[in-house]
Amino acid sequence: MKISSKILTLSCIATLSFLAACTPVTAIRGNLLEDYQLKEVVPGIDSREDVTRKIGSPTTIAPFDDKVWYYMGQKTAKKQIL
Repeated sequence: MKISSKILTLSCIATLSFLAACTPVTAIRGNLLEDYQLKEVVPGIDSREDVTRKIGSPTTIAPFDDKVWYYMGQKTAKKQIL
């Protein structure tokens, strides 16, 4: 392998490593519901089992009324700057 091809290979590896380090890390916590998921639930018609099957289990249930379910979620992105 010639020296110029070694330098080219090393520079490509260095560039790709630099770009990979700048890629943001995304984390999703809780339940992030989309509009189309909420449209699938029909109030007064769907049972608790139907709701759980369609959009998943709730993040929490109200302490004094077990008919009130809360769905909470958060999406975060962390970027590293070199």
